[in-house]
Amino acid sequence: MKKLLLVSTAIAGVALLSSPASAAVKMDLGGFFRGYGVYADNNEDTGASNSLYNFEFRRDAELHANGETTLDNGLTVGAHGELKIANGSNSTLSDEIYGYLSGGWGRINLGIEDGAAYLLQVAAPSADSNVDGLRTYIQALNPKSTAMDSNLASLTANSNAFFGLLDYDQGDFAKNDRITYLTPKFDGFQAGVSYAPKQGVTSNTGSMAFDQDGQGFYNPGGTSITADYQNLWEVSARYDGEFEGFGFALGGGYSDSGIESTPSAAQLTDDAGGDTFNDGDYFLDDGIQSYNGGLTLSSQGFSLGGAYKQTKTSRITNTDNGGTDNAQSGDITAKTWVIGAGYDNGPWHAGASYLNTKTELDAIINGLDSGNIAATSYEDDKYTVGGGYTFGPGMTFRGAVAWGTFDNATAGTLTTDDNDFTQVTVGADVQF
Repeated sequence: MKKLLLVSTAIAGVALLSSPASAAVKMDLGGFFRGYGVYADNNEDTGASNSLYNFEFRRDAELHANGETTLDNGLTVGAHGELKIANGSNSTLSDEIYGYLSGGWGRINLGIEDGAAYLLQVAAPSADSNVDGLRTYIQALNPKSTAMDSNLASLTANSNAFFGLLDYDQGDFAKNDRITYLTPKFDGFQAGVSYAPKQGVTSNTGSMAFDQDGQGFYNPGGTSITADYQNLWEVSARYDGEFEGFGFALGGGYSDSGIESTPSAAQLTDDAGGDTFNDGDYFLDDGIQSYNGGLTLSSQGFSLGGAYKQTKTSRITNTDNGGTDNAQSGDITAKTWVIGAGYDNGPWHAGASYLNTKTELDAIINGLDSGNIAATSYEDDKYTVGGGYTFGPGMTFRGAVAWGTFDNATAGTLTTDDNDFTQVTVGADVQF
């Protein structure tokens, strides 16, 4: 793999040097602003610690800069950067920053950018893409299922595979330094592949990245340690076409990752007092694997489609059953499916969607030192209806109503109650 990457880098360098760079660099500025008034009603636990406002303003804005030139040999070279200018801390933060090469042979991205599984993912029709789209930016549900198990949150803190908003984007390691290759489109067909050597973003161009030698475990009585993911792969394919007056999009993607190291069975079950992990501790013993599939159909302004995404990992728990350590394993699986419909007539849009996501957790401890492993699960349902009006190029008024439930169907230790929620959003999305 290292040799392949070195050869690829050398080929790219030769391509850059093979012809005079006589073309001028073209600079573009762009970005977006999303601003909403949000009313939300959560049927939550009573108490000051769970008190929520019923009305809030929500906004998100980014500034984008892009520089690009095409050389005499036809090779396009560019760089793209994004700055968040409306985050909660009122400061400016970088988002995506990457360079790219493109030509008749396809495109290569290198830097902080989503991988191939997301870039070619098929999204279902939505009422408002900011509320019920592939990536959700406004969500009323509180507490959301992403916070139900703080122990699991610490294990997967570097991935939004299990802990994110109620959406279905395949961006398990979205903010990550990676290289991505996308083929050109051949009669509507396109494929892609991505690779990142490790999780996270390298902060500078100096020395090699620090190797944490992480073992990806969580100690309930001690310090939380996040998993050390490595070798992040993604592959995807998509086909967009038309048949008998119907347009359609069909696609799917798969991503995989590994964990640098895990404790041995001997370390886990050493009853002589020398075990690395205490009774009741648990740790991940596998990377994160995800796959998605989607299909949409459209005709005369109407659209209908659906998508499915599944994410899975595994962990091992150390239990003390009558003074004897035991290692028991179980999977953590999140399954999400969504169906949506839409209608577009000139500047007007209307849509509706339904999303269901269920997370199943095996090998959950039902009390330390009890030796009891209990299955645990929780489930979310979300319904959304709404629409919008385009009042200028890239400018839309939007409104939506979303409602749903959080069902904590647990046999283990999660204590958060069920929750019903209703959300009303009115706002504007301006792309410039």
